[in-house]
Amino acid sequence: MATDYILFIHGVNTRQDRETPQYADKLFDLIQNNVESSVQLKKIPLYWGNVVIEQEKDLVTALQASKVWNEFWFREILLNRH
Repeated sequence: MATDYILFIHGVNTRQDRETPQYADKLFDLIQNNVESSVQLKKIPLYWGNVVIEQEKDLVTALQASKVWNEFWFREILLNRH
């Protein structure tokens, strides 16, 4: 029997409250309960909210090295993100 894959993509980076692999469980259960029992589904939760975290760190380092770093109003925000 063929398997249908359902890919759940979570793209909001919550930073303080880390995502869990179970974030799509309720939605998957709703879908599973509304298809024929002969349909075999497999869920694949995918989180991509932090895919550029290393690039963000590199950017902060470069900004800190800038001679105008102390003029940026968003310094605290950048430093608290990582």
